[in-house]
Amino acid sequence: MNRIKMLVYILPRGKGEELSQLAADEGVAFRLVLHGKGTAASEILTLLGIGDVDKDIMLLTVDEGRAEYVFKKLGDKMELKRIGGGIGFSIPLSAVAN
Repeated sequence: MNRIKMLVYILPRGKGEELSQLAADEGVAFRLVLHGKGTAASEILTLLGIGDVDKDIMLLTVDEGRAEYVFKKLGDKMELKRIGGGIGFSIPLSAVAN
């Protein structure tokens, strides 16, 4: 059984569907968009240039061998390095039953 990683992205509201389509284009079968709300005070967020607290949380599962490639490619296309572009991280799913 192949090891699986979950890629998690927290994006500005409305960007989850765009990321979902990009992930589908890369052959990612499981994609889930959730809606969330940030907890920081909006005055602080406005000063940091990321004033919107409404977020899309994107969950993807990818074979471990492709995870780094998919993670980097999606991050580049979604411009996650841009201030306010979002963040991403991966979690190994080592306890998935077959």
